[in-house]
Amino acid sequence: MSFPRKRIYKAVVQNGFAILGSGMLCSQALAAVAPSPLTIDSTFGGGNGRVVANYSDFSGTGSSTYFNDVENTPDGKIVAVGHTSKSANEFASLVVKYNLDGTLDTSFDDDGKLVLSLSDDDKVFAAATQADGKILVAVQTKNGTSPSKGTIIRLNQDGSLDTDFATNGRYTINPFNSVPNASVIPKDIAISTDGKIIILYHELFDTTSFVNKHHSNMVRLNMNGSRDTSFAGGRIFAVHYGQINEHSIELNTISLDDQDNIYLTGRMVGVGTSAARYSLLVGKYDSDGNTTSFSPSTTGHKSFGSPTKI
Repeated sequence: MSFPRKRIYKAVVQNGFAILGSGMLCSQALAAVAPSPLTIDSTFGGGNGRVVANYSDFSGTGSSTYFNDVENTPDGKIVAVGHTSKSANEFASLVVKYNLDGTLDTSFDDDGKLVLSLSDDDKVFAAATQADGKILVAVQTKNGTSPSKGTIIRLNQDGSLDTDFATNGRYTINPFNSVPNASVIPKDIAISTDGKIIILYHELFDTTSFVNKHHSNMVRLNMNGSRDTSFAGGRIFAVHYGQINEHSIELNTISLDDQDNIYLTGRMVGVGTSAARYSLLVGKYDSDGNTTSFSPSTTGHKSFGSPTKI
């Protein structure tokens, strides 16, 4: 099966099926429950196992809709998040809720889709669903030439804003103290067994090099959206080749095990004046955000492969 010029960003399993999120949403049977691997689930979408839609009201050239994350809900629905065009060069946040057959769940914001314009240009990069069905969404917002900001919003099951969360339903991710004007890019959300919310995000702190440089940070929120000050996250210092200012640490995804240990995956980019060296990077933290022994080192991080010049 081929989806020309599409990227698959996330897969989740629901009732024995893999739900894949990208610029389109499709459902495929897993090899374990199907006679052959990646068999299309013809009960999903229009009979071909996929939903293809552009939810933008902008009809000009370049009108697009992108999904960056997809999640299950406790009541058996599917939530896909991303962004949709509101002009030729600007986007609005998008949250769409589907029934298991790929039809829109009209109990969510009346028509199954919620479009939010929180700034001049929004992009939703991640979502997570709580045990009570509420939906957490990580949004990058940008106004004009100002640095981008990160915002976590929480929605009720029906798509309304949960105003009991943080400040009127929104938590703003602040840059780390030493980089007060850095752009913030939220990357992923995870919910621990006690209901606390872990957020992984980047800070873009240097655009003068051959490759933009990022720090990767974690923050943990209590269930009500207040910051959990007992969490030892802060900036994530990973394995380095040379000085820290020579590298960009770009951890993008969070996974939790049954003990709520935190695993982060992404890449480390060694930055020179005319070339970049890329290495895969995995980090492990305990449930309170402290570095743990992982791989042969005690740093909590493992890089794979010697740096390669690209």
